[in-house]
Amino acid sequence: MFYVNNRPILVSDEEVISTLQSELHKLNINLLQFYRVSPKSIMIPCIYHKNGQEKKPSCGILRSSNNNETMVHCFTCGAIVSLEVFISNAFGVKDIGQYGADWLKANFQTNYENRYLDLDFSRDKKPLKVIIEEDYKKYKMKHPYMYQRKLNDYVIDLYDLGYDKSFKLGDYYNEAITFPVKNIDGKCLFIARRFINNKIFNYPKKKKKPLYGLYEAMKDADYVYITEIIINALTLRSWGYNSVSLMGLGNDYQIEQINNLSYRCIIFCLDGDSAGFNATLRLSKKIHKLKYKVVIPQNMAGAMLSGILSDTLLLKSPTTTSLDKEAVMELEKIADVNYQTYGFDMFKAGSSLEGMTKENIIFQDFKKFNYDNQNIGVGQVFTTDVDYILNEKEQYIDILNNICNEQAYNIVTLFITDIINNGSYILYNDNAHDIIQESYKLDRLKQGHYLKNVVSRKKQMIPPILETLEKHS
Repeated sequence: MFYVNNRPILVSDEEVISTLQSELHKLNINLLQFYRVSPKSIMIPCIYHKNGQEKKPSCGILRSSNNNETMVHCFTCGAIVSLEVFISNAFGVKDIGQYGADWLKANFQTNYENRYLDLDFSRDKKPLKVIIEEDYKKYKMKHPYMYQRKLNDYVIDLYDLGYDKSFKLGDYYNEAITFPVKNIDGKCLFIARRFINNKIFNYPKKKKKPLYGLYEAMKDADYVYITEIIINALTLRSWGYNSVSLMGLGNDYQIEQINNLSYRCIIFCLDGDSAGFNATLRLSKKIHKLKYKVVIPQNMAGAMLSGILSDTLLLKSPTTTSLDKEAVMELEKIADVNYQTYGFDMFKAGSSLEGMTKENIIFQDFKKFNYDNQNIGVGQVFTTDVDYILNEKEQYIDILNNICNEQAYNIVTLFITDIINNGSYILYNDNAHDIIQESYKLDRLKQGHYLKNVVSRKKQMIPPILETLEKHS
């Protein structure tokens, strides 16, 4: 008897192989030309060597199992895979067997009974405000951006993805991909949007975020991947992996949902920056059903350490948290490095400006935003050699002035962040002198002024400028 997802298939083994052979041939896939049946196994040509064109079958599928799993074993090349993976690969799909499992369940009856997720919380008994199907399906259409993110038609249709060509945010209209966010019963709670021309996700205010994708999740899987953003979960699903998204870094409601999932294996795969790493640590401590020890390989510890040190500027940035520091202490032990020496060498290697044009340097990390009909651009460059730029600051200032004149900016700045001394030098277009001077409370501002301990664009560079503009608006 063959099994799929640990459940017996209620037809003969020979019928399964015969049906598979027939479907492959209908698709002109020249595999599985013949098979031989014996009491203990079915012998077939191996698809993993000789392009599947063996004259004598070397691959065996055992007809009995002690662990409710059907395995395929080639005695020539040594390949050992599950029946689900074998079928996926035969159809040209490289996944962990989800395509093969879906094919088996679509073609044959099993004694599988659907396991619904136990997410019936008493506080959810109050009437839900939901979006009717017509309201979110009016956006339903396919956009090239979806395919750029490696989503397939099956996933686009399953999740009811759509396109909003004129979503208004503030004073501007934006093109956006729409993601209906549903509860476990398939009721749409709200619509999330991802703008096509930038990386911004938009969620309705004061809406409690559930786990995205629970309604569409594979109920029969034994595992689930939990991602930080929606797109990552959908890409995983397009590759055949069961996945849901936090739509952020996780909240208490989502933690409660995770604790009530029926999946035996929960895999966090949040972003590799310090925020993602710290969120993974925080979430893993609150998931009471976790019964495994997380082992971080040395090379992975080095990569994770690099991400945190980069985000926090060697733990000197004002955005640094206690979790960042705790994580760095643990990771430097695993990676067997001194984090300060390691971090400095990393920044020195990664902040070289040689071979870059001045325009490249200005725009390599450049943020544009609009305030009260004024266009503002803030560039930032990290370096261990500030003189490489400051020795030619007049040329950079000319370029900043040209950017303002040619691209209709009111203010353009370049912050040269000195990694060693934990501060930034500022260059700006000439007409922005008074705004910059007032913003940073300086008496005699000159080009190339050093701002001590100013390293964070989000917390230290942009807010003073906005406060000054607001004062004068």
